[in-house]
Amino acid sequence: MKEEIILLLCENGEILFCSSEKSEFYKSLVKKSDILTLNKNKDSNEMKYKEYIITSKKILHKSNVFYLISITTDLFNLNYYKELAYIDSFTNLHNRNFWEHFKEGVLKFPVYETYGVIIIDMDNLKSINDNWGHSSGDKAIKIVSQSIKESIRKKDIPIRYGGDEFIIIVPNVGNDIIKKIINRIKHNISLKSKKVPFPISVTFGFANTNNINNLQLAFEKADYFMYKRKNTKFKFNKRKNIIQKAEEF
Repeated sequence: MKEEIILLLCENGEILFCSSEKSEFYKSLVKKSDILTLNKNKDSNEMKYKEYIITSKKILHKSNVFYLISITTDLFNLNYYKELAYIDSFTNLHNRNFWEHFKEGVLKFPVYETYGVIIIDMDNLKSINDNWGHSSGDKAIKIVSQSIKESIRKKDIPIRYGGDEFIIIVPNVGNDIIKKIINRIKHNISLKSKKVPFPISVTFGFANTNNINNLQLAFEKADYFMYKRKNTKFKFNKRKNIIQKAEEF
């Protein structure tokens, strides 16, 4: 038995329609397959990518180019369900379920000498939701997740741990490289924040371990440093607001 997912994409890859609620997952699948590149000089194309059959048909309408995509897979394909089970459909990052199974050894990955754990927590998501609406809060989450994806290496593993909290597993690097990754994420968030009418503030914490069995301890250590920085930032902002009010008075 087969399942077919239909997508309609703009020429730049943005989704106009998807028959599945996991639209970001299927958009990513299309991008990784590179079928749109193959389709640029052809009206239609079909290819096998992993466990999927992907067909793409180019549509011209009023000088605009659109792509009608069909993705077919076997409903009894366990790898398909396994992949979906570990993906956060909203951000297309790995999800909490992936993290729990990864640190418990359920998932088998290459053994590395060290494992860096970066924790990223959004400081003002509630404020964005309250003042700009939940659609803006969703946009802020996507800005942070996209900034993470654009700032890390291929072997790094980005995870959406909770609503506004993210983890990155960074193998085989020291603290200096972890700091560079963090700075790249900050820079990308700053650039993308200029396109929205609200600020996006995040706090980072990180730790390293040389044993995959100690990932939970590294996570707790990174979480501790993250909240320590968050408290320092909160106290600084509170003091800054008091000074500003005093000056206004």
